[in-house]
Amino acid sequence: MGKILYEKKEIILAVIVGIFFACMMLLSLTYKEKTGDIDRLYISGTFESGEITGNVEKKTYGKILSGHSDSLTVRGHFNRDIPYGSQIFLYLYGFRAAVLVNGEEIPVNENMVWPDNRIYMAGGRWQSIYSNGIRRDDEVEIRITGLLSRGGKKNPGILLDNLYVGDRYSLFRLQLEKAALKVAGAFILLFMGLFLISGLILLKAIRIPASNSYLASGGLLAAGGVCSLIDFKYITLICDNIFILDILTELSQLLILLFLLMSLRNYVKEEKRYDLISKLLYIWELLIIIYCPLRLFGIADTVIFSGVSLLAAFFLCLIAFSCLLAENKGQQGKRIKMVLHSGMILLLCILLEIINCCFTQQYWILLFEGGLFYYTVIQIYAIAGYTKERMEKARMADQLEKELVQSQISILLSQIQPHFIYNVLVVIKHLCDVDTSLAKETITEFALYLRGNMDSLGKKQNIPFEEEMKHVDVYLSLERKRFEDKIRVEKDIRVWDFLLPTLSIQPIVENSIRHGITKKEDGGTIRIATWENEEEIIVEISDDGVFNMDYQGPERRSHIGIDNVRKRIQVMCGGRVEVGMGEKEGTTVTIHLPKGDEENESYHSGR
Repeated sequence: MGKILYEKKEIILAVIVGIFFACMMLLSLTYKEKTGDIDRLYISGTFESGEITGNVEKKTYGKILSGHSDSLTVRGHFNRDIPYGSQIFLYLYGFRAAVLVNGEEIPVNENMVWPDNRIYMAGGRWQSIYSNGIRRDDEVEIRITGLLSRGGKKNPGILLDNLYVGDRYSLFRLQLEKAALKVAGAFILLFMGLFLISGLILLKAIRIPASNSYLASGGLLAAGGVCSLIDFKYITLICDNIFILDILTELSQLLILLFLLMSLRNYVKEEKRYDLISKLLYIWELLIIIYCPLRLFGIADTVIFSGVSLLAAFFLCLIAFSCLLAENKGQQGKRIKMVLHSGMILLLCILLEIINCCFTQQYWILLFEGGLFYYTVIQIYAIAGYTKERMEKARMADQLEKELVQSQISILLSQIQPHFIYNVLVVIKHLCDVDTSLAKETITEFALYLRGNMDSLGKKQNIPFEEEMKHVDVYLSLERKRFEDKIRVEKDIRVWDFLLPTLSIQPIVENSIRHGITKKEDGGTIRIATWENEEEIIVEISDDGVFNMDYQGPERRSHIGIDNVRKRIQVMCGGRVEVGMGEKEGTTVTIHLPKGDEENESYHSGR
């Protein structure tokens, strides 16, 4: 049932995209030019090309043959009078033309003269002349040359089908209106391509796992959009640099197949077919590498190079289509099958565009845009699915990591909790031998403390510094009852509003008393201070007792203290603990808590 629904979805999507672009092609083909500031110009008469002659009429422009001759001459009359000074536009596609009226050649407009560079340009271009007052009965002669110059036979009917009278801006507006659907499709493709590439960069920046297929698909769309956008019939009216337009067109065509092969290779699992597509990819990359310097330094001929690349693209598409067809038979994954199907449709569209170009010397473009748009929709669906799966796996891995950290914290906390209670009970035991009533008082005081603070002692999350100081004060109070004036305490608390792990200061204070201060006959002083700078909050516990063996040396193995605190500060806060020793006496423990910690920041902002 699921397979049937999947196949129906794919078929419905393909039909919708096919109908949409078929309607766009139909609208483009049936577009009727509006008369106004720019008018179509027709010529009727005869043509002569070598030994071939024939009649010229509006309906027969596309059937004019030049045979094996490099030139063709059309003689006849225009369909209307052309007032003096009116601008006549001729579209030249890989050839040159001259217009004579009553035997006198009309000079070309100097603002639209295209130099005959030794590097031949493949794209079309507009040329204009100014009417010298042409009447309908004047004898008009159009001489077309360069039909067989580098790159093969040209179609002279393109010129006769693109004669206009008017101004340059109106002609541009007309050609843009005729190409409006193609231009709209090109901008959609370009936007989608840039969106995919930007999405990949964003996901990489925030360290979310994303498939590199985004890059290939985005590049394919961007290259397809640029290629579709460059229509010489309107763009040469606003951009005079044919050389740059030629390079952009050819390079975008080369990049289309490059990114397409890169994209499709991600979905080919069979090793031999994968290697074959990889080799095709390397061949195409080599062609691009050869093209760039030859073209930029004026060595390569555009038309010849375009012919070679067109032929290579045709065979590469055929081979890639065959690989995908074979790969599709062995695939089980629904997403991969959809991508393979859409890839075959796109390759088929490209093949049809190449065949059409070989016969008409022009691309349909809309057919390619339709195939590319369908492939993109399927590709985005597949990539989004893969990205969602990766994010889910990453989320689960992150959850497992957090659970592991919580497990480590629980172990560390389970060590420090009984350690704290054990040490308090040792103090009470000592008081029982010295002062029974004081011992009873201490037991009552400790019981009340546990009743109010047991939740705090068992917390796996960070607690406010104020709560931690309550633990410290209870412990100090108990130890003072035992050692009396031998323990002196100084506090310099400049910062209160921050969080830290429970029982992180008390063990350090305990170590200072048990292994530092009480080892001196007259006792000593414990100093607890806090302050902050731009990057961190600092807690410092120092004493002037004897050299503290709990921090280094063989005896440290019997004490949990500092190691436990160090690990929890690192795991729970991303902080660090530093220990400093005096030359003869005293120990200083410094806890560094970064302000960038999210829990501390939110607590601080909420105070």
